Amino acid sequence: MVSEFQLAQLVNAIKQSSKLCGATKLVTIDGPAGSGKTTLANQLFDCLEDCQVIHLDDIYEGWNQDLISDLPQKIETWLLEKFKAGLPGEYEKYNWITQQYDQVIQVANNGIVIIEGVGASNPRIGQFSAINIWIEADKSVRLDRLIARDGEKYRAELTTWLRHESEYFGSLPIKNLAHFQIQTD
Repeated sequence: MVSEFQLAQLVNAIKQSSKLCGATKLVTIDGPAGSGKTTLANQLFDCLEDCQVIHLDDIYEGWNQDLISDLPQKIETWLLEKFKAGLPGEYEKYNWITQQYDQVIQVANNGIVIIEGVGASNPRIGQFSAINIWIEADKSVRLDRLIARDGEKYRAELTTWLRHESEYFGSLPIKNLAHFQIQTD
């Protein structure tokens, strides 16, 4: 979990930052699965006015989502291009049970939009972000958190995902492009 001091620093930085995506102030939170991205996004949401959170778990097309080209293309098309044009965005929400997109979610084009998840700070997205945040935790802690969250029955899929995301982080300098780097325990 992020300390109150770190949270206050992030909130202040977000409030002071510039809008780089039309009237939308975009914030991205990226880092390995189980490192605390969703928790941090929810903490920021509670501290900021006129804020929305997009969880990439709602956008991934299953366990094998292409994080390098397909995911940023979806985010650009569904959200960023519309925000830059002064229009509200929308995205299709993935249903992990039926393994298909089955709902359209509307996103206002003003205020603060936080995108959190592995792939959120891909340079194609991060260039339009006012603040890019990297968050990480020890690998053993992350796997325990993931199993606690998703259940033991998904251990094989989670282990595959961890290798998949490692390839993404190995191919792009996500951590080095972050404005803030946070270590959780």
